[in-house]
Amino acid sequence: MAANAAFVGWYIDSIDPAYHTVASDVTCSYFLSLRWEGDAGLSDLEYARVYLPDHDRFWSFTLDQAHFDSAKKKVFGYFTFNENHNAVPIGDMQAAIKVRGGDVSTLARTMTAPASTSTMGYAYAYSENGSALDATYVPTIKRPTVTAHALDIGAQQMSVTFAVNDSRIYNGFLWLYDSADTYVGYSDYFRDSTGGVVSNMVNGGAAIFTDGSPNVVGLGRSDITLLAGYDFTTIAKAVVVVTDGAQYVAADRYNAYDYRAYSARVAF
Repeated sequence: MAANAAFVGWYIDSIDPAYHTVASDVTCSYFLSLRWEGDAGLSDLEYARVYLPDHDRFWSFTLDQAHFDSAKKKVFGYFTFNENHNAVPIGDMQAAIKVRGGDVSTLARTMTAPASTSTMGYAYAYSENGSALDATYVPTIKRPTVTAHALDIGAQQMSVTFAVNDSRIYNGFLWLYDSADTYVGYSDYFRDSTGGVVSNMVNGGAAIFTDGSPNVVGLGRSDITLLAGYDFTTIAKAVVVVTDGAQYVAADRYNAYDYRAYSARVAF
């Protein structure tokens, strides 16, 4: 059996405390994924992990079906920094995957500063609930604040107004939930994937305002993807997620991003 580390995916999330459905002091975390190539399946793995920049400590992926994408041979999960729930380390990290009784395959990946393709000399990123303990800390992108929201089940339309004050923000989307806080779907990106043009559903296509001015997002049924078994009538709550991503425009990667910031979860 073989498993060769092929790709490490990552996002750094800044999380509004009111996003959580149970009490939590975590406001900054990683979402990590590790994809491998070879004939090894999930049950053949001894471990899959990502080493922090000190190359001593590591996060281990949970090797179960709930954290596994069988089609892509990928494990994934959310990870927090035990030393500081308002910050995470960034920099040169290394993923490692090992088959039982086999060799270890590794892959290096640099986790960068917000809106950049490098660390810019920083070693940690911190959320709005944290603070810069020294000059090696950089703030994550700021979170959006939802100021108005409405849902018309009959017309299959919704609107969400939010504001955010951070010029590093480039894109965004909505996550949708039912009344029991089960994730049921998501909106299209605020920018299209081929040229980065702002969608007409955001401020009529004028711009995504990042100076604290209100952004009005108007969604119809065609702007939303719902998971199997759910329809428009199940939508009861929404979260606005904004991202960086302008750093990838030159490479024609208009929907690529590294940092996400979540609003509070709001009920219609």
